[in-house]
Amino acid sequence: MMKLKPAAAPLALALGIVLSGCEQDAQGPVLAEVGDTRIHAAQLRHFEERLVESLRSKEAGIEGRRQHLQALIDKEILIREAAARGWDRDPDLRRKLNREWTERLVNEFFAREVDAKIALEEQEIHDHYLKTGRNRAVMGGKIEVESKEEAEEIVRLLQGGADFGELARQRSTHRATAEQGGRFMGYATKDQMPLPIMQEKVFPLKKGQTSEPIPLPGGTYGVFQVMDEAPVSLERVRSIVETELHREKAGLRSVELGRELRDALNLRLREDGFELLAARLESEGYPFSEAERGTVLYEFDGGTITVGAFIDAAEENYREFAGDVLAQVRWFAESVLVPRTLAAQAARNAGINREQEMVAWYQARQEERLLAVIRKQATSDIQVDEDEARRFYAQNLRSFIPKEALTLDEILVATREEAVALRDRIERGENLRILAQQHTLRRMAIPDSGRFHLHWYQRKAHEALFAAAQGAAPGDLLGPIEVEVPAHQVATPGAASADRYYSVFRLVESTFGAGPQPFAEVATRAWAIVLRQKRDAAFLQFLGELRQQYEPQVKIHEENLRTLVREEQ
Repeated sequence: MMKLKPAAAPLALALGIVLSGCEQDAQGPVLAEVGDTRIHAAQLRHFEERLVESLRSKEAGIEGRRQHLQALIDKEILIREAAARGWDRDPDLRRKLNREWTERLVNEFFAREVDAKIALEEQEIHDHYLKTGRNRAVMGGKIEVESKEEAEEIVRLLQGGADFGELARQRSTHRATAEQGGRFMGYATKDQMPLPIMQEKVFPLKKGQTSEPIPLPGGTYGVFQVMDEAPVSLERVRSIVETELHREKAGLRSVELGRELRDALNLRLREDGFELLAARLESEGYPFSEAERGTVLYEFDGGTITVGAFIDAAEENYREFAGDVLAQVRWFAESVLVPRTLAAQAARNAGINREQEMVAWYQARQEERLLAVIRKQATSDIQVDEDEARRFYAQNLRSFIPKEALTLDEILVATREEAVALRDRIERGENLRILAQQHTLRRMAIPDSGRFHLHWYQRKAHEALFAAAQGAAPGDLLGPIEVEVPAHQVATPGAASADRYYSVFRLVESTFGAGPQPFAEVATRAWAIVLRQKRDAAFLQFLGELRQQYEPQVKIHEENLRTLVREEQ
């Protein structure tokens, strides 16, 4: 028997993240024992495979393996102590675990009884491809104006024979597309249309047809025309067609299966239970007593559906009830709760809950939930006051310097000549944001007249903008600079070659060179950091005490561990 070195702090603190997925198999030699629980080589390998790099031991060779094995021993110690203290019987833990287990059974049952039994014939795939219009792509044009009334006038002019391209050049406020006769995109399939309303109102139009006025983000209105169309092969959109068709058939089969389960399990409604539930929700609302939670709403062969199950499902789905409460309660029960409960019972009747893989999943999830409860219980008395948060802030000012972020008013165009001309106009006094409404091609900035925000994690994708803003002050006008913008982020793809565009922008806000934020602005974050640190320390102390307490029950098979390391070198 040999005593292991304590696991590194990050490993010990990660117990609830990685240990929960360790398989309890019996493969390979026994490396350690905690009471009557054995830890095998396969469990250690599985644990190590799931560890992210930051949580791996920094020790090389056998010392690192010892630390990883200690983490597995720690899990067993914690679970035993939780059972001894009754933490594993925590009502909230059991309720959440049962809900997750039911969800897993339901998903597995439907995967087998619905998804696995759906077959798609090539003819019906082809028919759905034609029926949904996925055999074509369209090139769209738009005339964007400020009001619905003006858009309706545009429609009347077009119906009277006016040329769409000429009207776009004369009347459209979106100048970047107006200058191209209204063309705002290349050939797009139904699923590539920029807005859902365009899928519904624009895509079905035939070549040359125009839409009714359509509201757009930002409060403007657009009149659209299908300027051209092109065929799209089935192979190009097959995955979309098959997924959609499968979903439709799965929905129909699920409804049919639900009816079959109601009959097979002899579902019976308890009217008195519904009346009590509706009356309580109308008069007092939440919470319900344990006795009220036990009130039966339905009976079926093998179980019941109670008020408690209803309340938990309603909270899980963020469902509230007002108005005709009884009708809403019945609808929610019939549409959500009954199908889910009966499917779970059918899964149990079929023995799915006893299959090895499902049992292993349940055990792993139970351990994960339990480890979270243990940590919470072990650190529940830890508190942080304002003075502690202030001291941490004062001692770690660099941690409260805001990360790099920019706010820009920008005009993105296809050529340097355009960018230079626009900068000249701005310098002569024209409003940059009005010019952006007319010219900018950056899709994300169009709704806010060229304004958009960039955060530190976006720096790599917008390196040229960050570099140009370095050392500049808010209010400075910068550019033209060459930038790379992917086609899907541009309002008129293909306006430039090789995704190269030119940017002129005014810096609105910048955190470059900023000092620490005032304590009042970051007090909550400082408090949270201190609380986490104190809880981590308290948990490590708690774990250390348990290691001493359980040391007589721990046995390490040192030779097996050494053999494992030698075999894997």
